[in-house]
Amino acid sequence: MASSVDTSSQTNEMLERTEIGHIIAKYKLPLTIVLALLIFGVIGFGFYTSQKDKAEQAYAAAIYEFEKSSFTSLQEGKLETNQYLDKFNLIKKDVSYFKGLFPLLIKTADFLIEKGNYEAVDTLLKDFKPHIDNATMIFLVNIRHAVVMENAGDIKGAIDLLEGIIKNGQKLMEHKVYFDLGRLYVLTGDKEKAKTNLQFAIDNTVDENLKKMAQVYLSEI
Repeated sequence: MASSVDTSSQTNEMLERTEIGHIIAKYKLPLTIVLALLIFGVIGFGFYTSQKDKAEQAYAAAIYEFEKSSFTSLQEGKLETNQYLDKFNLIKKDVSYFKGLFPLLIKTADFLIEKGNYEAVDTLLKDFKPHIDNATMIFLVNIRHAVVMENAGDIKGAIDLLEGIIKNGQKLMEHKVYFDLGRLYVLTGDKEKAKTNLQFAIDNTVDENLKKMAQVYLSEI
């Protein structure tokens, strides 16, 4: 027993000889506890990540099956829009707004926009927006939401969304955003802003069709 005590005393004396050693000797027990917590924290995080990966794999599988069955049925006219949306809302909750659902959200929005079902798209996009934190995903939602607002007669709302895209520095489809802003400002009667945005679209696009359309709008102002 005495030997064990002597060894411990010698260890402490050696640690006391350096500044760092002094700290370790003085706070040996708290540091040991912290180290243990860090180790178990890493293990816990690894377990959490593993469980998260498993959950996301299950979500992805469920979304794939839903798209293959329900969305295909919607496209083929075998499923009414309201029935599809009820099913979409269920899987949306089941997968907890998992980001893997986003491509299907966009496909659904595009399909319904093409069918002129703007009210349903408005509801879908408004519901999903608070759960999106990726800049590109936000852009893809807002560019579609602007279409919905324009067709619902909310020109100011559409302009605000498009101006927000520019303000956030999003460069994706930039010329198209400016072109749409130019069109919308024509509708509001703001000729100066219409000219500025249409000219930007003309100067910065390689899309000849869009350039021609912008030139037509500009010539009529």
